[in-house]
Amino acid sequence: GRERGRLIGRPLANRLLSGHSRGLFDFLRRAQASQGHVTGEVELTAADADGPRAIRLDGVMVTDVEGAQTCLTSLVDITDSRAVGRELQSSHAQLSSILSVAPIGIGLVRNRTFQWLNPRFLEIVGYAEHELIGSSSCVVYPDEREFHRVGLEKYEQIAATGSGEVETRFRCKDGQIRDILLRSTLLDRARPDDGTIFTAMDITERKQAEKRLHLA
Repeated sequence: GRERGRLIGRPLANRLLSGHSRGLFDFLRRAQASQGHVTGEVELTAADADGPRAIRLDGVMVTDVEGAQTCLTSLVDITDSRAVGRELQSSHAQLSSILSVAPIGIGLVRNRTFQWLNPRFLEIVGYAEHELIGSSSCVVYPDEREFHRVGLEKYEQIAATGSGEVETRFRCKDGQIRDILLRSTLLDRARPDDGTIFTAMDITERKQAEKRLHLA
């Protein structure tokens, strides 16, 4: 935000926010010591009303024919990318909070191996998180036959439409069998290897109620 003539020949340190001069001098010391490529970050004051700007420094020491050393440095404004990063972190935190308190089981599998599970899913199956993460989802099915049936049916649907739904049964850690409505969708349809997000709704009581009505 300044004219070239108002900057040439003036110390960069004069444009730093209070407390950031040390970062600049540390960057220069590292460049001189390494005699190679170094990076750093500082914050500069701005001529406009937008406030200070976050700047990434990339520099390399060069020596002229007389032996004098100069640090050739590029300055990249990373203020906006920092802001985007903070927004993404905030959105991720909000999403994690929502998933953690969701009333249905939610998880991420890759090649049918558990990658992430919310508290409700762990509550349904009775396992601790460390007992399932990294393990095949086969562990929560009554037997391999059901595991393969669900996989065949669900992934056939996913291949056709991007999502799938199937009723199945889970065997909990204590041996109890629960009726489950399982819904799954690809995390990214363009990259199926990234994994599948699934929801697991415990419908045991509903199924028992339907059975009682049928017998009445």
